[in-house]
Amino acid sequence: YSKVFKANYLGDKGKPEILEMGCYGIGVSRVLAAAAEVLSTETELRWPKSIAPFSVCIIPPKSGSKEEPAGLALMEELYSKLNSIFPDDIIIDDREKMTIGRKLYVSRRTGYSIIIVIGKKSVSPEPTIEIEIPSEERKIDLTPDQALAFLHNFNSS
Repeated sequence: YSKVFKANYLGDKGKPEILEMGCYGIGVSRVLAAAAEVLSTETELRWPKSIAPFSVCIIPPKSGSKEEPAGLALMEELYSKLNSIFPDDIIIDDREKMTIGRKLYVSRRTGYSIIIVIGKKSVSPEPTIEIEIPSEERKIDLTPDQALAFLHNFNSS
């Protein structure tokens, strides 16, 4: 690259000489490997927010369950509001042939920063959703409005 960019210096004899370029070997793959090694557990990947595949993973009710109609409506409303906090940084795990437990397991292993589960409690008279922050080993049940406020504050910190 030195020759192409005409990266020269004046040598001992006062004549231009081409710089010798070097590399310390700190590339993308090494940064990812180091982050995974330092932050993850034996069973879960834990990425820093800046390199997580998505900041938020929403797990909706299982297809065909009694929670599905109300849960999907809640999920769509939550998704549209969360998109202003995490623009284009939300994934919905809508795979039909997996249980919520399996989706949660896969989400933890993938390394999402925030996992939202819309399960049985989402159809109660006072609907709540489960928010899991794997890096803090924290699980909380909140109403949708409380969840939005919590996630707004979480993203700001």
